[in-house]
Amino acid sequence: MLMVDLLGMLLVQGPSRCPLRAQWPLHRALADLNLAVANTDLAGSLPPFSFKADAVVGVVEQGAVMGLHELVANGFMGIAGDGWNAALEVTDQKQLHAYRRMLMGLDPCLAGLIYQAGSNWAARALTAEKNWDKAVESVGRRRRSLIPNRRHGPDAVAR
Repeated sequence: MLMVDLLGMLLVQGPSRCPLRAQWPLHRALADLNLAVANTDLAGSLPPFSFKADAVVGVVEQGAVMGLHELVANGFMGIAGDGWNAALEVTDQKQLHAYRRMLMGLDPCLAGLIYQAGSNWAARALTAEKNWDKAVESVGRRRRSLIPNRRHGPDAVAR
C-alpha cells in the first residue's frame, strides 16, 4: 500500500475540508494509527512511517506531506480559498468511491483502524477550525475600542 492510497482511504471518513493553517490533525491521526497497528499483527500492511519533529506541527510524517501533494497533482483534492482561509477539499467524488472500495477490500481489523483514524482526523480538524474561529472572535472583542477603560498609574511611585 502506498501513502497516497492510505490518505485517500483516510479521507473516506476524514474531513471534507482540511485547512492549510492547521496541519497537525493529519499527522496526529497517522501517529495514532501507527501506534494502533503496531499493537496488532498488521504492522506490515501499512506503508512505512517516518516521523520527525517539526516546530509548527509537532510531529510530521514526511510521506504524508508528499502524498497530499500527489493527491492535489492528480486532481483528487484542490485548494479552495486564499490566505488564512485556504484549505484542501476533495474535488473528485468518483475517486473517493474507489478509495472506499479499496478500504472495504482490506482486512476488517485494518479497515476499522483506518476508518477510526479518518474519524479522528475529521474530529481534530473541526476542533482546530473551531479554536481558530474562537481566537479570532476573542481578539476582535479586545480591540473594539481604542480608548482604554481605565487609566493606569506609573509602575513605581517615588516617595
